[in-house]
Amino acid sequence: NIVQSRGQVKLDDLIVEMQLPRDQVRDMIHSLVGLGVFSGYVNWDDGGTLYSSDAKHLRDLKSCPNCGGEITLSGKGVAKCRFCNTEFFLS
Repeated sequence: NIVQSRGQVKLDDLIVEMQLPRDQVRDMIHSLVGLGVFSGYVNWDDGGTLYSSDAKHLRDLKSCPNCGGEITLSGKGVAKCRFCNTEFFLS
C-alpha cells in the first residue's frame, strides 16, 4: 500500500519505515508479486526506487523504459532488463 499510495518510494525509505533489513524487504516485494497483489518495477542498481504501475501497461512493454534494453521473463510474475537489471513485477 505504501508504494501504491505514493506512486513511487525509495527502497531505503521502506527499510526505515518497516524497520527491516534490505534483503527481507526485497524478499517481501517478491512475495507480494508471487501472490499477485503488486505490480510495478524497481531498478535495484539506482539505489532501489520502487514504482507502482498498471500491470497491463507492464505486460505491453517490449523494451525497458529506463535504458531501452530487452526485457526477458525471469520468474513467476517477474520480467527483467538484461542490461540495467530493472525488474518488472506483473500481478
